[in-house]
Amino acid sequence: MFKAAVNQMKTALILLISLMLLTGLIYPLIVTGLAQFFFPTQANGSLIQ
Repeated sequence: MFKAAVNQMKTALILLISLMLLTGLIYPLIVTGLAQFFFPTQANGSLIQ
């Protein structure tokens, strides 16, 4: 029983870390890169002077 709980916690931790990396790092980098490639002027915005 204890071994099953540890196995489930390990699986949950791996899934948590994977989703955190995917949604917090990989996806924003891909979206930013695509925006810079296809819409460079709009993606950079305008500087306030």
